Amino acid sequence: MSKSDSCKLAKEMLENQKKENEKAKEKAKKALSGSSYNA
Repeated sequence: MSKSDSCKLAKEMLENQKKENEKAKEKAKKALSGSSYNA
């Protein structure tokens, strides 16, 4: 595996982590707004 390949892989992993974080944030927002609506 070349250096650029591992760099690409690291970037992709970072992008995936960002996406997962965004998804988690959205879920948390929805859960929060949902519980406040129910209150």
